Amino acid sequence: MDVVEDVFDRLGEDRAKALLTPLWSRPILKRDANGIHGTLFYDRDQPGWVLPPSKREVDLEPDSINNAQRALFDRRRSEWSAPEPTGSADPLIWLTQWYFSQCDEDWEHAYGITVETLDNPGWSLTVDLTDTSLAERPFTPVFHTMSEAEAGQGLDGDLGWWHAKVEQQKFKAYGGPHNLPDLIGVFRAWQARSANLP
Repeated sequence: MDVVEDVFDRLGEDRAKALLTPLWSRPILKRDANGIHGTLFYDRDQPGWVLPPSKREVDLEPDSINNAQRALFDRRRSEWSAPEPTGSADPLIWLTQWYFSQCDEDWEHAYGITVETLDNPGWSLTVDLTDTSLAERPFTPVFHTMSEAEAGQGLDGDLGWWHAKVEQQKFKAYGGPHNLPDLIGVFRAWQARSANLP
């Protein structure tokens, strides 16, 4: 990662222009780059300049995208549109489809889904909601066969229990050793309800 003004300082104007001019007419996606690749930022000297939060098109200033980049982004969207989650009865298949529908070559590098075991025994499911349609949606905490006070530790043994909440743009659910499908089901039901909201 570098800033173009620093590249010009190091290489000199003639050499830097000779190197960079051909790049503008043929951008590629990071996944298609072979060998060394990076990100070059422009206009550092402009008032209020900051590094963009990501390389996603939605985070770029509209005037910072050239026609070749727009064509690349348009082509990318038409070639690789991830499917929306289907009505699969299998919770794990549905969750993998939901995950894949979020993948856009940036989201999956910073966010994702974590499934872990608990020592109660049990399961935990954490889903990053940042940059998803659920990021700002309301969620009412759920407690199944347990009280809110018991949710801090979970229940021991071979019991059916779960609870779920959203905090800091993460869906967090915890449940008994046989309740992983239920944790996914709570997330799935919330996603389905949220999809019908304006």
